[in-house]
Amino acid sequence: IDNLARSAVSTEIPLSILTALIGAPFFAYLLKRSGGQWS
Repeated sequence: IDNLARSAVSTEIPLSILTALIGAPFFAYLLKRSGGQWS
């Protein structure tokens, strides 16, 4: 169980970083496209 938890954590951290790197510019693009106003 300990090895399984360690392998899950080691793959989860880069995945979350990758998601943030892809998601943040996309979110900024959506805000810029809508003029910065919330719908």
